[in-house]
Amino acid sequence: MNTNDFIRDILLALVHKKNKRNLKYGEKEIGRSIIVRPKDFYNRYGSENADVSVEKKFNEAVSILEKKNYVKADRVKYSDDIKKISLNTGTEQDIEDFLNDTFGVTPRYFVVEEVKELIEKYKNNGKLTEYYSNQLLNKVEHTISDIEIEKEEKVFSILDFIQNNGEDLYIREVSMLVFGSSKVLEEQPFYNNICSIIRNATDKPADEDSAIDDILKDFHIINVDQGVLLKGDIVISISGYELSIRNLSNGVSLNSSDIPLIDYIKIKTENFMTIENKTAFYRFDNSRFSVMYLGGFANRHQVELLKRIITDNPNTEYYHFGDIDAGGFFIHQHLCRSTGKEFRPYHMGVDELYNPDYTNCLVKLTKNDYDRLKSLIENKTYKEVVDVMLKEGIKLEQEIVCLMLQKETKEGTELVISKRFEEEDHGRKRKSSS
Repeated sequence: MNTNDFIRDILLALVHKKNKRNLKYGEKEIGRSIIVRPKDFYNRYGSENADVSVEKKFNEAVSILEKKNYVKADRVKYSDDIKKISLNTGTEQDIEDFLNDTFGVTPRYFVVEEVKELIEKYKNNGKLTEYYSNQLLNKVEHTISDIEIEKEEKVFSILDFIQNNGEDLYIREVSMLVFGSSKVLEEQPFYNNICSIIRNATDKPADEDSAIDDILKDFHIINVDQGVLLKGDIVISISGYELSIRNLSNGVSLNSSDIPLIDYIKIKTENFMTIENKTAFYRFDNSRFSVMYLGGFANRHQVELLKRIITDNPNTEYYHFGDIDAGGFFIHQHLCRSTGKEFRPYHMGVDELYNPDYTNCLVKLTKNDYDRLKSLIENKTYKEVVDVMLKEGIKLEQEIVCLMLQKETKEGTELVISKRFEEEDHGRKRKSSS
């Protein structure tokens, strides 16, 4: 090796150690110096069989770096031999610029080295980390700009824990054990990203009726049991015990773990309706309806309960009440598909868009809204209302519709299904009788 080779390698080693220290301790001040030793670069340095010419080149390299004020060298007393070399704090950026200008070594090099060390540490620990190591290695070979070492360390640490876990744990317990905080694992998009990696590593993609984090159950990790909100004239029999929730104004939250224990569930109203938003769920009050809070796309627990309700109540009319926007229509579409039942849209049509009571609450469509709505234009269920939305450039949230409907009820106006739906019913009955 020549003097320049030693200059490059000494600086790379020092900056590399500094980066590792930053990764471990963050912005905290660490008193210990960043040091390297001559034997890190020439293993015979200082020994009887050392090549004196190589030692001389190494010492020259260190002297040059001292003159640039990049390093400080501790030498053996009364000798040119070097004991250790320490980084002068605050010169890191100058060193990186020097490495780039003199040797063509860019900051990319440092990140690549960190990534490779991380991969080497975890790749042989199990199936999940082996899969992610291959993915990350492929990524680092093509791009480096969007790779953050600290984030990758988090990914590897949680995957490593999960693949070796054999104890029944809740998600927040896992987060505490790995990160020392109960909420880190649940943060988005980190949580979904971890679940996606596990699904890809195990070749178990999520289908439309399953949640992405169901895969964690394969590793003895579960989320807290979810509640399903119901209210109305409903009787639920669980393990031989019958419960009526008719007189509970805000309904009940049925634990998801209790759903498989249901003997039967009887809807005593003529109509049953899912409601997209929680405010509307609590606001809605109509003796002709029993209702369930959906909160967006129906999850697997809600689908499971809805299928049971549909089976136990074949003569009930089913409705869905949601936002008059693309999201509301996609939620309705998913609801019908996942349950195998047609839920008729409730007050989600043209009449609401043109109702003067809602004029001040109409919202202008975004470009994304236009694109999503155009994908629904050929669907006969939504065609009429979508045509108007695209023409007028508007959408409407359900909360205001629900509020005004309840005001009408309080004033003595019976809450009714829109005339359009009644005409559809009449047409269905006429068609079936013929």
